[in-house]
Order: sequence, then structure tokens, then C-alpha cells
Amino acid sequence: MLREEILSLNLSRTKLRERVSEVEEELKKVKEANEARQEADEESDVPLAQRKRFTRVEMARVLMERNQYKERFMELQEAVRWTEMLRASKSDTPFEKQHNKSIWRFFSNLFSGGGSAGAGGADRIHRPVMPASYHLRYQPGTGRVAPGVKALPRIAGPGGEDIETGTEL
Repeated sequence: MLREEILSLNLSRTKLRERVSEVEEELKKVKEANEARQEADEESDVPLAQRKRFTRVEMARVLMERNQYKERFMELQEAVRWTEMLRASKSDTPFEKQHNKSIWRFFSNLFSGGGSAGAGGADRIHRPVMPASYHLRYQPGTGRVAPGVKALPRIAGPGGEDIETGTEL
């Protein structure tokens, strides 16, 4: 009878020990939850601008990565510029030469008054181009511009010559 009682007491003792360990674990979980809630309450008391969001090490790592990406971006931009310049210099050279020739041809036709009669030259009105000195004269001492020799009225001499220039009218 005592043995049965000892066995039952041992059995109840083991059950109670298991129950105590379960309760202790539950107590740990409740304490952790309570601490987490208190930390959250403390963080909510601190304004958002003053809360610690990341550590200095994390910030340094992020900044270093950003600088590396920025440097790589600049290198790629420079490489793109170089390739565009090389491509433009290779492809635009014949066009540039042809373009420059056409500009010179345009201005030479514009100022020479002559030019080729082909390619639309037949329907142009050809006027003799006079140098600017015929029409205007610059006086450096006064800085004035006065009518040139050829722009003044002509006075014919006895032999039909221009009295001022000595040329035939």
C-alpha cells in the first residue's frame, strides 16, 4: 500500500514538474512579448525624426555602394560620349567636306556675280558686283562713312573722261 502511494506520488511529482516547466516557458514568452510591447511604446514616444532606423555601419555600407554605382554611371556616360564622338567623326567626315564645299560654292556664286550657267544658272539675273570701296568710303580720323568715289555724280571732261578718276565714262 505504501508502495502504491509512493508510485502515485512520484507520478504526480513528475506531472507537476512538467507543468512547472510548461508554465515557466509560457512565462518567458509573456515576458518577451511584454518587453517588445514596452519597446514599441517607448519608440512611439520618441518622434519619428529621432528614432534610430539603422546603424552607422549600415549607413556607411549604403553610402559606399551608392558612390560605387555613381562612379560606374559616370564611367559609362563617358564611354557613351566617346563612342558617339568616334562614330560621328567617322560618319560625318564626307558629309562635312561636301557641306563645306557647298557653302563655299554658295557664297562664291553669291558674291562673284558670275558662276556656272548650268544647274539653274541660266535663269539667274547676273549683276556686276562692285567692290564696297566704289560705293562707300570710310574716314578713319572721324570714324564717318561717306559716299565713295564711284557713288558721287560724274563730271565729264572735254575728252569724255571722268575728271575725278581719270577714267572714261
